[in-house]
Amino acid sequence: MKRITAALLVLFAMLTALFSGVFASAEDVVTANITDFDGIGDDEDGDGLVYIYEGRSDGTRIIDSEKYNVRYMYVLVFDNAGHCVQIGNNLVFHSVDKSYQNFVVIPQGGFMLAFYYNTDFPTNIKLYEYYKTLSDLLKDKPEDTIYNRTLLIESNFTGSHDDSVAELHYGTYGDVLGDCTATDPESDEEPAGPGDESGDGSGEPGEDVPPPQNIPAGGTAAKITVFGDKCSYVNGEVAVVLNASGEDTEMLSEDYNLRYMHVMAFDADGNCTQVGNNLVPASEGEGFQHGVTVPGGGFMLAFFYNTDNPANSALYGLYSQATDGAAIFNATVAPVRPLKAELAGFTGEGEEAIPHYVVVYPVAEGADPLEDSKEADASSEDGAVVSETESQTVSESESGRESAAESQTESAPEASGPAASADESAAASAPESAPEKGGSGGNTGLIIGIAAAAAAVIAAAAIFVVKKKKK
Repeated sequence: MKRITAALLVLFAMLTALFSGVFASAEDVVTANITDFDGIGDDEDGDGLVYIYEGRSDGTRIIDSEKYNVRYMYVLVFDNAGHCVQIGNNLVFHSVDKSYQNFVVIPQGGFMLAFYYNTDFPTNIKLYEYYKTLSDLLKDKPEDTIYNRTLLIESNFTGSHDDSVAELHYGTYGDVLGDCTATDPESDEEPAGPGDESGDGSGEPGEDVPPPQNIPAGGTAAKITVFGDKCSYVNGEVAVVLNASGEDTEMLSEDYNLRYMHVMAFDADGNCTQVGNNLVPASEGEGFQHGVTVPGGGFMLAFFYNTDNPANSALYGLYSQATDGAAIFNATVAPVRPLKAELAGFTGEGEEAIPHYVVVYPVAEGADPLEDSKEADASSEDGAVVSETESQTVSESESGRESAAESQTESAPEASGPAASADESAAASAPESAPEKGGSGGNTGLIIGIAAAAAAVIAAAAIFVVKKKKK
């Protein structure tokens, strides 16, 4: 009996220590009443105001600082798994200075919480303490302070909300993945209208270069806004980068800022060899495709598009046609339906010649097929030819999106951000490839283990009692 009593006392002590630790964490919860969804900020009378901006189910969402007046608010961005993946404050309006960060990108299925706090508006002090604790935990911050920008982070701080209350849970760590400062997306521009072949919503071609004529049936001519340089996630942005070498070259997301862009690669004859989107920089996580291979003498076309920034709708329509409507995420694949493209509207001569337009158009089935060897190489290196019925389902932080990339098995980080092109099929959530540090999963496993131990002790005690009675 003494053995049984001692064993039960040890078990009781273990369970008491465990559950006291588990339930003590309940004190590390902040709740806040939501005052508005998708609301316009009120910096004149913002005391106690708490805003929620919902992400989209079919892609990332861009929140323009000026449009929603988040200029003097703190922001916390959570992915669709509830992890805080972006943190920042005081985002400058694009009409004031585009050299600062003017927007926030919400990952697919996630949300952004924004609130006011200062000595004049102290009601949200609990939210500010949560924000400050997380910012103090961030390692390797590019600067000591976070101001006029947001940082892409990985953390085990979590949050959720219903129709009226937000609930935020403290965590134990946070790591900086990158600075989200970028050019304003100009999300309030109108989409391209009839006769606007420039594709940027303005209706005016750049540098007085007239748009090309006699565009092939079903095609479009888009004005090139970036030539040979990094992308910046601007509504209507169309970037072209030439591969002047005679060899296939991988153009990396890290070098050209392709994280939220749709990309197409074309060979020297203008045949499309690869299409895809949301290529993750190597610095944001391994296990993802980090670039697109462009054939020698060809070029890469990258464009920004989502329903909030729809200026490149014509290019996106051709992109969707090439993929046969299949969703592609963090990868490129060989096109299902052939496309061709050519550069036009050149100014300058020789090596100094600069194209101002790119013409993209479909090719009739079987009329101009890609060489089998090129298609096979492209498929083995970057992806696979897929259709809607053949595309594989992969995890996007458990979002259940379909991916055409056979090798893609993990969810993508959000640049968080920079939400990311934020496109119809894209998402940007924190990487799940890195193990959680100090998350709730460890407590769950410990509880199960102790429960098993308890069962074993009780069983042993029962056997001991039975044997004693028999004696």
